[in-house]
Amino acid sequence: MDITISFKDIDHTPSIDSRIKKKSQRLEKFFEGRSSVQWTCFSDGVSHFAEITMEGPTFRLNAKASDRNLYHALDKVINKIEIQLKKQKEKLKNPIHQKKPEINFVKGREEALDEMAEENRSLRFKKKAS
Repeated sequence: MDITISFKDIDHTPSIDSRIKKKSQRLEKFFEGRSSVQWTCFSDGVSHFAEITMEGPTFRLNAKASDRNLYHALDKVINKIEIQLKKQKEKLKNPIHQKKPEINFVKGREEALDEMAEENRSLRFKKKAS
């Protein structure tokens, strides 16, 4: 999993960095394979915002949360993205959402029409014979 972290109007500290990496490890249990997580943390002076974008081979999920404390905003956004990931995983497990095989007809259209014409001919001859 590739993790990208960016900060706007907030100082980058090792404690925030380690907290984000720790939270990102919780997301690895949902999907195997190649995926990337992009974190953006910013502040408007009063509130702190945490935004996450997770991309995989067949999906792209976004979540955003705000709080007066950045650590609480990180907790909120990770909960939101986990809910989305659970829904995505259930959707992939559900057979309704799986790709359906193409319908292959046993007989071609011409063959079916020929059979119908043959049945009609045999019915006409039976009526005349009676």
